[in-house]
Amino acid sequence: MENSKQPAFAVSREMCEMQNEIETYPYGLTKREYFAAKSMQGLLSAMSGLDNSQFLPNLDNTKYCADLAVSAADELLRALAKTEC
Repeated sequence: MENSKQPAFAVSREMCEMQNEIETYPYGLTKREYFAAKSMQGLLSAMSGLDNSQFLPNLDNTKYCADLAVSAADELLRALAKTEC
């Protein structure tokens, strides 16, 4: 399974088997989704701290932030892939 599709908070196969949840393994956010969410959180919180109201989150700049967050997540995954053993 490609790194970006692996779970961000993995659960061991043995633990899933003990709980009869093997059909749902793995579950939860992927690493890509988790990295993008953390990036988006940082981008939006940085924007809302500014005094100028034009920089407060709105429909236009949140769409931009979403695209930027996904791009940042993809770039992080590429960088991590270069350093994997």
